[in-house]
Amino acid sequence: MTGEKTKLMVIGLDGATYELILPWVQQGELPNFKRLISESAWAPLDSTRPPLTCPAWPVFYTGKNPGKIGVIDFIGGEDGKKIISYSDIKGLAFWDIAASHGLRSIVINVPITYPPRIESGVLLSGMLTPPGKPCCSSEEMMRTINANVGEYIVDLDILTLSSFDRSKSLKLFYHMMEQRFKTAMFLRETEVHDLMILVFQGTDIVCHRLWNDPAEVLKVYRRMDDYIGELSRSAEYLVLMSDHGFAGYDRGIRINQFLFERGDLKRRKAGHDSGFTHGSKEILEHRFGGNGDAGLKLINSINKFLWYSGINRAFIKKMAGNEKVLEWLKHSVPSITKKLIPPERFIVDQQKSVSYLHSSRTRSVCINRDKIPHDKSFDSYKRELMNDLLSLKDPDTGRQIISRVYHNHELYKGPYRENFPDLFLETAPEYIVRGGFGKSLIEKFPVPKSSHGQEGIFLCKGPGIKPQRYDQYINIQDLAPTILYLLDLPVPRDMDGKVHADIMHSSERKDSKYMEETVCIHKSSNISRQEENELMAKLRAIGYMD
Repeated sequence: MTGEKTKLMVIGLDGATYELILPWVQQGELPNFKRLISESAWAPLDSTRPPLTCPAWPVFYTGKNPGKIGVIDFIGGEDGKKIISYSDIKGLAFWDIAASHGLRSIVINVPITYPPRIESGVLLSGMLTPPGKPCCSSEEMMRTINANVGEYIVDLDILTLSSFDRSKSLKLFYHMMEQRFKTAMFLRETEVHDLMILVFQGTDIVCHRLWNDPAEVLKVYRRMDDYIGELSRSAEYLVLMSDHGFAGYDRGIRINQFLFERGDLKRRKAGHDSGFTHGSKEILEHRFGGNGDAGLKLINSINKFLWYSGINRAFIKKMAGNEKVLEWLKHSVPSITKKLIPPERFIVDQQKSVSYLHSSRTRSVCINRDKIPHDKSFDSYKRELMNDLLSLKDPDTGRQIISRVYHNHELYKGPYRENFPDLFLETAPEYIVRGGFGKSLIEKFPVPKSSHGQEGIFLCKGPGIKPQRYDQYINIQDLAPTILYLLDLPVPRDMDGKVHADIMHSSERKDSKYMEETVCIHKSSNISRQEENELMAKLRAIGYMD
């Protein structure tokens, strides 16, 4: 609908957390958040495990757990190296279910929606859109947006994300957010629609990159507060949510070191070029005027010299020592330069290990069943390993480090869970899972690091909604069925999420309607290996990759 109220609007703030919002609301910094909290049903949101952008956003828009949609990470596929795309998600988005009932949607910047497609409306794909590829479901609409709003930016390029020119990077960062907002306002006024789903990733990027600069983080949240104030006026129902939270961490637990000391993990010497990873050539294409191969030859020569000289990342950390020096290195040395420094001397030999860390971002452990000692079954080995992980104590504080260990069958159901790692870890609040090796199991950070937290945000306002705080968590997979319920549409029976009719006044509640299971057949995304490498480099530059 144009010039009328949007029937339902979802504003997603990637990585937003009450831990930041509520204190700033009390200090008077976020007036629109304050107003919405007073007018909404609001509750903590329980993210996916792991609390990672992918699978969290696909779980949000399908209402299905990762075991049904087939993804647990940004990377998957048979070789474990394929970047996940919209085509890999085994489930229908709620906006396509709404389309089958005659509703039209505007979808802007939701992660994992490339290649862009929508049954009825307009979709601008978000995170993991390959650079230079069409991001709009309609070429004509993309031309209209560019002509009226300015060139649409999906995300920042690699050089901006890895740059040490902070002022330039921030200028482009805020420009990207402003273009996103202007695009939403333009489409709201000009495009016939019933639903709008809009995601801002600035709240996530700033916390990954500038967690130790609270003034800059607040500046981004203030910007979001302004945008929310403008956008929320046009919505009959408003859902404000995040895919996960954020937190700071003082210490890391080296899971691979623990498994090595336990005798379960085998490692091998790292090659001199093993630190130069996916996407490096794509960055060098920019640095060397399009001749990435020449850049690689030079870089590999430098890397080899450093490796044979014993100068690796562990050595740099040891020599830096001083907190101020490490902070300067973190913010002043470009990502491309950091890649010159070889990694530690050893890397994991996955084929020969009984168990190993899948990745620090998924906080999970893989078990090779064929490597388990003959005198143990898989279940007995798993139980022993889980107990030993839970028994880990910090030698400095005596505190338990791992607060919970889940087997994947506890977390997921569906045909794809067998493809996932075996164990998933939750740590005590001040600890984060780390890879790599070291003399100690505990890695102490001179400057706090940031990463995703389990608890996101959920607020909902509109006709019949009862404004109050709900102490009960709302799971991220509950949002899709609850949104369909608010639209008076049937909920597919194969959705795992539940309808939260309890956010409404009792007199306004209605019986949920259900429909048969949804069938979803997606075409291949046709993302090339070069494009995958470019996307991998972006994930690493933001801070998602190990």
